[in-house]
Amino acid sequence: SIIKKFFGIFPNTYTSAEGWSEFAWMIINPDTSNTISKIYYTSANGEVVTPTQTNAFGANIVSNVYEDGQGVITFDREVTIIGDLAFNGCNTITSITIPETVIRIGNAAFHGCEFTEITIPNGVTYIGNSAFRYCTSLLTVTIPNSVTNIGWYAFAKCTSLISATIPDSITIVGWYAFSECSELTYISYHGTKAQWKAIPKMDGWKNNTGDFTVYCIDETISK
Repeated sequence: SIIKKFFGIFPNTYTSAEGWSEFAWMIINPDTSNTISKIYYTSANGEVVTPTQTNAFGANIVSNVYEDGQGVITFDREVTIIGDLAFNGCNTITSITIPETVIRIGNAAFHGCEFTEITIPNGVTYIGNSAFRYCTSLLTVTIPNSVTNIGWYAFAKCTSLISATIPDSITIVGWYAFSECSELTYISYHGTKAQWKAIPKMDGWKNNTGDFTVYCIDETISK
């Protein structure tokens, strides 16, 4: 049989039921450890920025260089998370590109960074507590339709934030999520007015924001 021929190549491997299960898992879930990821960024002083938590990516940093006006952090495997406190307080970062493979942005991952805009990949499902808190230069943010949860204080104290795009996939907006966003005037919501009103929004989510208008696909809602 084909199986016997396979085991004939590796006569001492996968000869038990447990071994066969392991082999099948490997076929279905191939090892991606040889797939590298890169994070690109720029810094205000044109120098390398070291992540606050270098072990927050589920991968090892191979190199971090700054050349030709751009920083590049290279990892030894695919990055799927930007973990808790990853770039917390890295206030010289002026722009950053999150890999498309990322599915989770952890708590305070970019707390206090100074980029003016951020592209959250379509694949991220969770934005953690305080993930972008105190990003005081952030002007606009687009949340992709893969995200279901906006964490507590996620964008709080983003005092330059003017506009936010929110998908209809959101099932909860956390406590104080946009609080103190004093310039917030425009929210684009990719759902109906009824859907927007049905989303649980925790206490203080819009405390001390600008007088924003929510633009739904059928109607507008004033703050």
